[in-house]
Amino acid sequence: MLKYKYPIEYEFDPTEIEKGTNWVTLKLKNIGNETLRDLDAQLHSKDTYNLSVFGSWSYGAGQLITELGPNKEVRLVFRLMQ
Repeated sequence: MLKYKYPIEYEFDPTEIEKGTNWVTLKLKNIGNETLRDLDAQLHSKDTYNLSVFGSWSYGAGQLITELGPNKEVRLVFRLMQ
């Protein structure tokens, strides 16, 4: 299911995970008219005791998008551990 918060349209896949280590994809699309720069995309868990999120670094839940042009999309992969 696509959702949006202008100027970003986003989709998260899969929407459900099983216990263990899982990989999820966050697809972001710039639906605005201007190029977006230096975006910090982060995932956060409401249950930080049982679920940890890792981005592109060995720590933290974030990934940097240096530039996202109008009507362009990027796919970011995050690792989840339960």
